[in-house]
Amino acid sequence: MKTFKPEHIFTGIIAALLTSFSGMVIIESAQGLGMIESQLFSWMSSIYVVGGLVSLVLTLKYRMPLIGAHSLATAIYLIPVMQGFSINEMVGGYLIAGLLLLVISQLKFLRDFILSIPNYIIEGMLAGIVVNYILNSVLDLSIYILVLVVSVIAYFLVQLYIENIPGFFGGLAVVFITGLFVGFENFEVDQVFFTVEFIVPQIDLVTITVISLPVAVMILSNEVSISLSALKKNGYEVPFQQVVLSSGIGTSIVSLFGGHAAGIGGMSTTICSNEESGAKSERYKSALVAGILIVLFGMLAPLMITLMGAIPAQLISIIVILTLLGILLNCFKSLKNLKSKASIIIMLISFFISAININIYILSAPLLSLIAGTILYSIFIKKAD
Repeated sequence: MKTFKPEHIFTGIIAALLTSFSGMVIIESAQGLGMIESQLFSWMSSIYVVGGLVSLVLTLKYRMPLIGAHSLATAIYLIPVMQGFSINEMVGGYLIAGLLLLVISQLKFLRDFILSIPNYIIEGMLAGIVVNYILNSVLDLSIYILVLVVSVIAYFLVQLYIENIPGFFGGLAVVFITGLFVGFENFEVDQVFFTVEFIVPQIDLVTITVISLPVAVMILSNEVSISLSALKKNGYEVPFQQVVLSSGIGTSIVSLFGGHAAGIGGMSTTICSNEESGAKSERYKSALVAGILIVLFGMLAPLMITLMGAIPAQLISIIVILTLLGILLNCFKSLKNLKSKASIIIMLISFFISAININIYILSAPLLSLIAGTILYSIFIKKAD
């Protein structure tokens, strides 16, 4: 660990920025839940500090890029779900999810069962939530619709023509330039450094069913699975059990302070494990850069939230939409790669249940989408095999 090369610093910064800006989704979710400011500070501080520390510990231990972060997929799942729960019930759900991951890390048959749920069902469900969110957000953008259109165009131009730069940053540049012209809101910095607030968990069968089980599945299939697949693709021997264990410990800790997840991040690990991060034996340095920046972001979470709050609400919505576009792209890629008609139909059913926002009793649309997709898969595909 003698020297950090430009490629280590560059990819580490990109991964950290992508992880940090996904916090916009959390800010919007917290506002929808009616959280007070101190609870939001606690939520953001805990997931980024603990997530970043997980990154540093695992990366140094295994000498491979294992970047800790919160789970964007879980945050997206929770947007429509959390409206029917108190903050104490949400915390109880997160805590049980973390403990479930601890159990799963020790029981191979449980890991295998959860990972046997096809990713395309989960991606269809997430894409449905994203489409529903985008359609609702567009109605509130009014004259900012043009900014959204230009931002999306910039997103795809960067994605297609500029190597090693995620399309998100092309769209973000458009939003930033727009902000310079329309101006930012006045703000006062009352608090700079991180703070955490203990929240008493409230646990019952409903929170376990609607929050805990899906959150554990989201973390395993959209963070752990994606990150380890990327590592395996790039020639690393992946420490599966330890990664699941660390995600369980991290999620259990941050849950008590309002955090929804803290563990290995799928997209950020993917960025730092590929060839653009330099020689294979040194790519872990990119993860160290990212981990340090993520911890720093968490330490300064109150300041960062205040600065983000100065951005006009319409521009924040556009940034969130840009953050979520990657979910839609993954969905389209999965749909394109599916070979059987049955798989395509199952994915579309999962998508439409989630997008139309069908709820039945305690079963929210996202959870119903997962259940329906898994049952159909078991009947028409798994049984046929």
